Amino acid sequence: MLVEPDSFLNKVNQLFEKTKDKGTVWITFKKHTPFVAAKSKKESTEHAAAHPTKPEPEEKCMMRVTDGKKKFSTIISAREVVRFQLSFSTICKAHRG
Repeated sequence: MLVEPDSFLNKVNQLFEKTKDKGTVWITFKKHTPFVAAKSKKESTEHAAAHPTKPEPEEKCMMRVTDGKKKFSTIISAREVVRFQLSFSTICKAHRG
């Protein structure tokens, strides 16, 4: 389930609380690549010629947590990653065993 970053942090905290005595939480953090439909080589060349100065999309990261039953994910823009990681690390430190 894709949720907003602040809601995601609340759900991560709840997941850690739920698995405090028994269970595991898996964390995945990776570069987010939005799905783009494949084009033929000819279509790609024509599109590139028609749009020569297309701006680069903003870099994003995806974070996913699961306990094997529930799965939550969020997408964070590159400029928000540091703030998000600080909040996430605070939650992780609070629930270390």
